[in-house]
Amino acid sequence: MSYLLAKNIFYSFYDKATQRYLLIDKNKLKDYAIQGLKQWKMEIYLGGGIALGFTVFGMPLFFILDKIEFLVITGLGLVPLHIIFLTSPIKRYKILHKFINDEIQL
Repeated sequence: MSYLLAKNIFYSFYDKATQRYLLIDKNKLKDYAIQGLKQWKMEIYLGGGIALGFTVFGMPLFFILDKIEFLVITGLGLVPLHIIFLTSPIKRYKILHKFINDEIQL
């Protein structure tokens, strides 16, 4: 269920949001790549950490205390994790890092 919700959010937001045309010079594009790398780190460390925390603590508490609220908390943690994995974080990191280090030329 959380995977389907994450997939729906991914295709409705990320897929449509990336289809636009811009004219940018090389220096400005490098600045955007640096900002993108900072955003990537924030997504992975903060967003992934919080989501993983919800998942890791929610599931055992659900089994120990037998309350459905902790299962909901676990589900709330799984949706952002699925979104992060759908956006191919390692592939994005490699491309941004190569572009910043001038290994990819335009």
